[in-house]
Amino acid sequence: MRITYLTLFPEMYENFMHTSIVGRAREKGIVAMDCVQIRDFAHDKY
Repeated sequence: MRITYLTLFPEMYENFMHTSIVGRAREKGIVAMDCVQIRDFAHDKY
């Protein structure tokens, strides 16, 4: 399973993605998670 978070604050999800049940699932290759910074796709700074 692949999960992608679209967020303004990707650092908020970093600890979540490496701990608890979600972290163990990532280690076993059951789930893949990515965070995408929405501002990377903006044409201006807002």
